[in-house]
Amino acid sequence: MLTVRSIGCLRLLRTLQTPLKDVKFNKVAKFSTSSVKLAEDKPDAPIKFTSSGAYLQSGKLNQEDDYPWYQYPVITISFAAFMIYFCVLREESDIDDKLGGTQTLFERVDGLEIAQIEACIKYNEKNGLSTTKLKLRLLELLEEEEEKKKIAAAAASAVTTN
Repeated sequence: MLTVRSIGCLRLLRTLQTPLKDVKFNKVAKFSTSSVKLAEDKPDAPIKFTSSGAYLQSGKLNQEDDYPWYQYPVITISFAAFMIYFCVLREESDIDDKLGGTQTLFERVDGLEIAQIEACIKYNEKNGLSTTKLKLRLLELLEEEEEKKKIAAAAASAVTTN
């Protein structure tokens, strides 16, 4: 029967990557009290993996390092050149202004801030929180919209009269 010490020795052998050709796993530790027959008794029956010798071996015994020695410096230099170009040397374009510009989402999407403030007011009223600052901001936004509509109407009437 395999003991804890023998399993530890097998793991040590595995870490040393020594070939296990001469080691035979004839006996397997059984942790049940019933009398279970070994797979040798039934050659046509499937073999349970945990009771086979493959259970104690690692699939990494013959794995070799396939990477060339120069792979890591090449990747590091390429990544550094890429980052220096995009972060330092490249000039900003109009796409950069759109992506990282100074406009907030509320400035980009018309009516979004009003909808958000209305939703916050409903939530705060439902949960008994203060809504005075939100209502003041909502009034400011509604006044700004009315001014924009007046300016747009005045511009439209000026265009039609000319």
